[in-house]
Amino acid sequence: MKKKNYEKNYERNNEEPVLTPEQIIRRNEISTALCQEILNAKKVYKSSQDFYNSKEWKTARAMTLARDGRMDVWEYLISGRITYPKRVDVHHIEELIEAPQLRSSLDNLVTVSHENHRLIDALYHKGNKKLIQDILKEYVRERNRVFFSHEEETEEKEEEELDGEQLSLFDFGYDFGGIA
Repeated sequence: MKKKNYEKNYERNNEEPVLTPEQIIRRNEISTALCQEILNAKKVYKSSQDFYNSKEWKTARAMTLARDGRMDVWEYLISGRITYPKRVDVHHIEELIEAPQLRSSLDNLVTVSHENHRLIDALYHKGNKKLIQDILKEYVRERNRVFFSHEEETEEKEEEELDGEQLSLFDFGYDFGGIA
């Protein structure tokens, strides 16, 4: 008989406090919302992994590595030193989750060392995201201005020389092997 009393007391002492119906509803709403948030995060993670395994990403990554010469852009911006780390990551300035339309845009990608990539991510999550993104975007604008403005000027000159005429291969005497 003593054993039964002990078991009953143990069960009573470990029971959760009695909740009002409103408290139960509120707890269940929070649990449901949390579960939904977890499921959404898993979906986003899965779609991100699918993207990072895609040909689209591999091409954009290779083009970014070639364009930046595998240089650590962040190290250059913060210290002025040009470094070529052994492990190079390609960083999305606007995060993939926030701007999926920019996922392969070369203007949204820069090369950084693995260590600096972790540092940038930490700074993003500490509330400095906008500042870091602005710094990186300014670098991209300046890089594009310096390296690609000459091509635009050349194209404009070529367009002026044509005076609006559109040339084709026929204009150069190409006969298409009797097909045309």
